[in-house]
Amino acid sequence: MASETWVFDPAYSSMTFRISHFGVSHVRGTFRSWRGRIELEDGNLDGSSVEVTIDSASVDTGDAARDADVRTSNFLDVERFPTIGFIGDEVQPVDSRQMRVAGLLTMHGVTRPVIVEVESRGRLSDDDGVERMAFGASARVSRKEFGLRWEPVLEATAGVFVGEHVDIEFGIEAVRDSDAG
Repeated sequence: MASETWVFDPAYSSMTFRISHFGVSHVRGTFRSWRGRIELEDGNLDGSSVEVTIDSASVDTGDAARDADVRTSNFLDVERFPTIGFIGDEVQPVDSRQMRVAGLLTMHGVTRPVIVEVESRGRLSDDDGVERMAFGASARVSRKEFGLRWEPVLEATAGVFVGEHVDIEFGIEAVRDSDAG
């Protein structure tokens, strides 16, 4: 089997998330520092794998005070858990453009299986001859399953303020790494 390494291009990739606030609106945010790569087997996605590493402290919701709170032990506890990671090693094609990537997400010191829905958006060579692939991806995770809970007394009301599920979306543009493999 021939393996190719594709590295996410941070200039053309993004990761956003949203979580319910008071059950009527959403807080949206992003992580400013993260990286990822795809190991492509035999030129196709079957049998391939993906790895994403996120700098927890790079969370940005557009509100400095909220971001500071999210970094504390109330939520991400970035001093104890400086990264969030995903390793996807099972690609399940749905159709010619859609697939599901099954893998393990590690956040807040807890590892759980997660399914990421992925849409292939194409493959091409840019004006400089650099090979590129693009994907859209999304996942929904439960913050509680990853231990993101307040004190037990507060958790009963916390769900009113902050929803349980976090919706994550990726816009990925990856470039072929000619130095790898």
